[in-house]
Amino acid sequence: MRQGGCLQRPGQRQFGVDERGKGRFNLFMYEQKTYDVLNTERLQKFLTKRKEWLSWLNGDDQHSIWRQITSLLWDYALFKTIRELRVEAAQNPTEGIGFNAPVLHLLEAGFVIIQATGIRRLSEKQWRDPTKRVISLRALLDEIKTERELLTREVYLACHGLPYDPAPAKKRFYDSLVSSGQTLSYVGMDTSGPEAWASSESAHSHFDKHSNTSTAGRSRDDLIPIAWFDSLESKIKSCEDICVLTDKFIAHAAHPTNLVGLTKDQTQVTLSQLKACHRAIIEVATSVGVQILQDSVAITVPVPQFDLLENLDKRWINGEDVNKARDIWQKNCDEIEALALQSDICKSIETK
Repeated sequence: MRQGGCLQRPGQRQFGVDERGKGRFNLFMYEQKTYDVLNTERLQKFLTKRKEWLSWLNGDDQHSIWRQITSLLWDYALFKTIRELRVEAAQNPTEGIGFNAPVLHLLEAGFVIIQATGIRRLSEKQWRDPTKRVISLRALLDEIKTERELLTREVYLACHGLPYDPAPAKKRFYDSLVSSGQTLSYVGMDTSGPEAWASSESAHSHFDKHSNTSTAGRSRDDLIPIAWFDSLESKIKSCEDICVLTDKFIAHAAHPTNLVGLTKDQTQVTLSQLKACHRAIIEVATSVGVQILQDSVAITVPVPQFDLLENLDKRWINGEDVNKARDIWQKNCDEIEALALQSDICKSIETK
C-alpha cells in the first residue's frame, strides 16, 4: 500500500524514495556463520563479489546503475507529458494557451541528448585500463558472466541460508503441526534459514529454469549456462543504434566519410526507439538484480514527493514584460557578438 511517498509491503520488503527519486525493494539477505554448502571457499568469493556488484547496481554512488535508469525514465515520462500537452494545444487552440517554438526546440534537443548519452553509458563495455573503469549495465553483466562459475546451485541457495535438501525441514514442519494439533488453515513459515524448506523448493525450481536442469538431474555444482547471459547481452546490444548516433552526432562531430552507410535509426531518435531501449535495459537490470544477485526490484518511476505540475498553469511572464524579454535577448546577443569583436584577430583587423 502507498503511504505518502513510500510504498510498503508486508514482511521483509520496504521501499523508499531517496533524494534522486530512486527507490527499490530490498530483499532480506540471510547472514549466518555456517551454510549448507560443501565448497565454502567458492561461497565466500561469490558473497564478496556480490557485495561489489550490488554497489554497482543499486548502491549510493551517483553513477549506480539503477540511479542512471531511474533518471532516464523520469525524464522520459516528464517529456511525454509535456509533449502531449503541446499536441493538445496545437490541435485544439485556446486563447491564452500556447508554447514558444524556440523554447520547445531547446527542451527537445536537451531531452534527446540526455536520453541518448544515458543509454550509451549504460551500454558501455568495461575498459581494460583501470583508470578508465566505468559503472554500466553492460560492464556488470560481462563481469558476472566471467565469474559465473562462482554461482553454483548450492551457492544460489546459500545466499538466503536455505537448506540444499528441503525434505528434512519439510518433514519437521509437518510433524510439528501434527504433534501440536493445530487446525488453522494458515501457519507461518520461515522464508530464510535452515528451516525454510518452501523457499528452498522454490529456489531450486528457479535455478532449474535458469540452468536448464531437470529435477532428477540436480547437482550442487550446476551452473547457469553462458547462453543465458548471451541472451541478456543481446538485449543490451539492441540499443546499438542509439549508441552509434551518440558517438557520431552528440559526443563527436563525425566526418562525412564516417557517416556513410548509417541506417535511419542511427541518424535520428524516436520515442519508440527510446521505449524499446528502456524495456531492454529494465529487463536486463531486473534479471541481474533478482535472478542472479537475489536482491532488488527497482521502482522505475517513483512517486514524487512534491507537486510535479506546480506552476504549469501559470505564464512565464506578464504580457507587458514581453518587450523586456526582447531587450534581454538582444543584450545576450550583443554580449556574444562582443566575444568575437574582442578577439586579438578582430582587433588587429580594425587597426589596419
